[in-house]
Amino acid sequence: NTLFRKCVESLKEEHSIKSLNILMTLSCLVRCVWRRDLGDGFRAVDVLIGFDDAEHLMSTLIEHIHKILVSGHLQELKYYALLFLKIVTSVSDNISQNTMVEYLMLHSLWYSLSKVIVTPHLRASLGSHSLS
Repeated sequence: NTLFRKCVESLKEEHSIKSLNILMTLSCLVRCVWRRDLGDGFRAVDVLIGFDDAEHLMSTLIEHIHKILVSGHLQELKYYALLFLKIVTSVSDNISQNTMVEYLMLHSLWYSLSKVIVTPHLRASLGSHSLS
């Protein structure tokens, strides 16, 4: 709970290597919590984020991911941002039990993903990750 919050707060900084490590840490956290048998997605969100701050933290996280994908950050950072989104959306076999997808659906990432697809050099290296 605290680690997830600190990671999201630390993404505000413009340090690429730190942001890369934060995205890797968040990806590992989401995978590990969902691998445990917690019963349903609500419990997993409560363990990861806490229901009190879930909407605020997820909107802040999605804003930061949007900035990473749209701005001139390193391609590796964009890759891990896309990988994190892929992990969040595919962590559960049953989409109705994945409550983190609901938070992603509240905020549109269409512009960010379409910018990756439209930019030729990004499409060559990251296009398949943005489409899957």
